[in-house]
Amino acid sequence: MKGILFDLDGTLIDSMGVWQGLDQKYVESKGHVFDPRTTEELKAVSLEMAPAYFNKIYDMGATLEDMLEFMYGTLEVYYREKFVLKEGVQKRLEELRAAGYRMCITTATESPLTNLLVGRLGLDDFMEFVLTPDRAETQKNDPAFLRMAMEKLGLTPENTYVFDDALYALEIAKDLGMNTVGIYDATSGADDEHIRAIADHYIVSFADFDIRQLPHTEMPE
Repeated sequence: MKGILFDLDGTLIDSMGVWQGLDQKYVESKGHVFDPRTTEELKAVSLEMAPAYFNKIYDMGATLEDMLEFMYGTLEVYYREKFVLKEGVQKRLEELRAAGYRMCITTATESPLTNLLVGRLGLDDFMEFVLTPDRAETQKNDPAFLRMAMEKLGLTPENTYVFDDALYALEIAKDLGMNTVGIYDATSGADDEHIRAIADHYIVSFADFDIRQLPHTEMPE
């Protein structure tokens, strides 16, 4: 039995640019100069944990209520109406399902937002579940997060692939003995070289990805 843990933002959907813009706008709304490194570091942090991170870096007096009001107003519209699957994702998911892969989503984005999108884009036709920090009761940068998803699928590390655009997630997956597939995303440019080096496979576009690149995978007849 084989399985895949898919990241959502930056992997299946083209959304990280919006997240990056919101981070910057929120910091600047508090009168601070935005550090671009903030966006990469926030990939592993849930919305609930973000105010503490902002306060540590910028000493800006952020509160969860204030930050959520600022961000959710924009994000909700994007998840409900605007974000779409990256090119080629739909076809590859159909092929992977036909090839017998069990699949789920492992994302740092909380369920109130992912719930707006998963059904709309038909991802629930392919994914057995969506694991979010609020459901797992831990953050995605905790190895227990990916381990929990793998165990829920009834898989072992050697039969599990992690598809992700974030370096930290791929590093955790490698440490757990999982197979890794790095995904190109424009907002991960600073880590692209490291992602290519650590990943067992690397995908620039799902449209050009042949699932037979994954060992022991054959196209169904």
